[in-house]
Formats: sequence, C-alpha cells, structure tokens
Amino acid sequence: MIGDGDASILSTVDEVLAIARGGSGARVLDCRSDAEWVGESTGAHEAPRKGRVPRAQHLNWELLVDDDGTYLAPELLRALYLAAGIDGSTPVFPYCGGGIRSAASWFAMYELLGWEQARNYDGSWAEWAGRADLPIETG
Repeated sequence: MIGDGDASILSTVDEVLAIARGGSGARVLDCRSDAEWVGESTGAHEAPRKGRVPRAQHLNWELLVDDDGTYLAPELLRALYLAAGIDGSTPVFPYCGGGIRSAASWFAMYELLGWEQARNYDGSWAEWAGRADLPIETG
C-alpha cells in the first residue's frame, strides 16, 4: 500500500512567492539550465512564460553529478551550493521545470549534506509560469 508521502519535504507556491516578494529568510534555488534561467528557453517543459522566480539563486542540477551520474563528493557539493549563495543555514526551496531536476538537488542537500531545511517546490516552473499573477524575472 502506498502512503500519502511526507509533505514536510515539499514547499508551496505561497512560500516561494513570499521569497520572490522580498520576504522570508529562506532561499529559492533554480535548478534548470542557464538558458532556462535567463528566459531564453522553457526547456523540455513547455510553459506560457519564460524566465525565473524573482530573487532565486541558480545552480544547474547537472553540475551536481559526474559524467556517470554519480553525485559529487559532499565537500564539492557544499562548494557548488555556497558559490550559488546556498549554505544550508536557512530553508531552501529548489525548483525546475516540473519538480524532477529539483528533486535531484533536494536529494543532494537533504540526504547527502544533511540540510533538513531543504524542501522541494514540486510545482516548479510548470505551476509558476502558468499563473499570470506570479512575478517573473529574465536576463
């Protein structure tokens, strides 16, 4: 039997919006490609708008793994996150196009680095871009 899952590892659109508007001590982390980050592409997920969540940090999830798909050593992961402005001391909500790539980043933060305040925004860009009332940045 499959349970309901653990909602405590997920963030919501309202939590992400609070950060986009300048509130909260938490961080939003865009895990998509550089082209998606700047608003040149929506990637594999078609979306009605291009861009990113305002005030989001950026770290392409592909940088977290070796060529064979193995996660980098914890000290290398920490250095990558720190360079992106994420240090594990505050809540961080990764997102991507549909919640899958951000789940890979969430796993690295939560399971490999022990950052218990990491919570995946699984609605991700598919939800954000589909709502005209939510702000975006480009460039």
